Amino acid sequence: MAGPKKNVGSVSFKLEDIHDSASRIELVKIVQCSNCLEIPIRPIFTCENGHVICSSCRNFNPRCGFCMGPVTNTRNRVAENVVKSFVFKCLYRSEGCSAYIRWSEIMNHLSDCEFRPVPCSESLRESCWGKMIPYSVFLTHLNDCHNIRKIRAVENLETSRSVYCNSFSQNCSWPLYSIGLDNCVFMQHLILENSVLYMWVSKFGDELKSVKYAATIILKKGVCEIKISIPVQSFRKPLEEIKKSGLYLALQKDQLMALSQDNARDDVTAPQLLAVSAWDGFMRIYDVKKQECVFVSEENHPLLCCATTSHRLYYGGLDCTVYCLDLETQLRTDIGEHMNAVRCMEHSQNERVLVTGSWDASIRIWDSRNSSYVGTLPQVNEVFCMDVRDELVVVGTANKVISVWDLRNTKSFISEAKSELRSQQIRSIKIFPDKKKFAVGSVEGRIAIDPILKNRTDSAGCIFKAHVNVQEQIGHPVNALSVCSPTSLFVSGASDKKVYLWDGERQKRTLDVGNFPSSIAAMDFSHDGSMLAIGCSYTHDLVTPPDPLPPNRIYINPVTFFDKLTPSNNLSLANGFSFILEAQNLHIENK
Repeated sequence: MAGPKKNVGSVSFKLEDIHDSASRIELVKIVQCSNCLEIPIRPIFTCENGHVICSSCRNFNPRCGFCMGPVTNTRNRVAENVVKSFVFKCLYRSEGCSAYIRWSEIMNHLSDCEFRPVPCSESLRESCWGKMIPYSVFLTHLNDCHNIRKIRAVENLETSRSVYCNSFSQNCSWPLYSIGLDNCVFMQHLILENSVLYMWVSKFGDELKSVKYAATIILKKGVCEIKISIPVQSFRKPLEEIKKSGLYLALQKDQLMALSQDNARDDVTAPQLLAVSAWDGFMRIYDVKKQECVFVSEENHPLLCCATTSHRLYYGGLDCTVYCLDLETQLRTDIGEHMNAVRCMEHSQNERVLVTGSWDASIRIWDSRNSSYVGTLPQVNEVFCMDVRDELVVVGTANKVISVWDLRNTKSFISEAKSELRSQQIRSIKIFPDKKKFAVGSVEGRIAIDPILKNRTDSAGCIFKAHVNVQEQIGHPVNALSVCSPTSLFVSGASDKKVYLWDGERQKRTLDVGNFPSSIAAMDFSHDGSMLAIGCSYTHDLVTPPDPLPPNRIYINPVTFFDKLTPSNNLSLANGFSFILEAQNLHIENK
């Protein structure tokens, strides 16, 4: 095989690795290393009594394993010439390689073998740093350890994907997008390095056959569109080699910012939608700009939660079913069920899954690309609240236990412990953008900020009285928390009809957002952080209900309160920005 030899580490062969070794069994035994009894590869050395010593054993053991004599620097040319005549089976034959290799071609073959171990493609995300995965189980590893599942598709696949990023301050990568087509597996790669977003498509398996395919990528948001057609690369090519080939799509920082800014100016006619689920059994969608309801779906049971993507709305409630509504066609489908009421749900855009929590003491994961069931995370008690940010899931249960999970490896939780609010029931929970800590609201008006990893010395937890009347010593349930990404600022709303803005870094109240006519039942910031939606409704916290009951209202507040902050509190706003790129029509076809 042509080409320079590559360093593949120490290589040795056993007797069974020799092709047709039965006819020359005695000859093979003569050239076996006296220490490890394996067939050595050049250079081969000898001890002072002439016994064969391989180069690996010579480096680690100065004595011959047969006669205990010292190992010399003398080359055993006879043994080297004998080994030259052998034909070896590939060391990766258990992975599927059926090649027979002559001695002179061994190193080149092992470095280029299609079935050699594969470096984990998720290593940039630090979960499998430096780990080599056997070829035959690599796709299984992606599914089991990183929750990357293959989408099956028909000929000339077209698919879509949304990409979120908050800052160019550090390098990062997004999860692979795995696609099955034409009995092959293709991967879409996204890596941010030195403020440049690299995107390319590769084929897993036979490297030579990857040139048969081409991929067309269309990046689109609003009226802005970037389209490029590139050849499909070999999955094994590292980023540096991809860069040298020039067969990729690269977006510079100014291009990404231009996309985001142009869309903010040009897409002024696009509707801004707000989804609202309610105990009256109605699922409503409001156009915020027009201030009118544009969709209503009536169910025969209370709806407790909802979650949205750019094209779909998910919701659930007391009938235990998870529903999916296509926002374009307005067709509703049932994607699955829990054994009890669906209490909360969140969508992870990075991991492309919907996560639902239920009173049946379980968290269930659904693939949002094809609305299929993925798996279950068992909990110790009923799920009362939950939040999802990228791969992290934080769950609060009825017995005050908080568990942290990683969606890329769901076999076991990251941590599980009693809340810092040990004597109080958990009502709400939110993860901060840095994914190092989360906020927890209780029924007694207190908020705790806990670290994701309890053993981190730089992330000590704290508790403060957020919605407690100090004079009357009465605490009001903190029903809602919402974080304004990418900052550490968050708002809390409670049954005392008040909304406060807090600084998560300094653990202190920054602003009194206002008083409202009824209890704060739910809150959420818009994706761009420009608006805050506040839902007010009587939450049945009083022994004697007010008469008459206060009206149910939804308030949309423009986020102008940042202007009222002092400069020291406003520094975190300059750390990054948010943008969304939708890869519409990732088109793969035969050339």
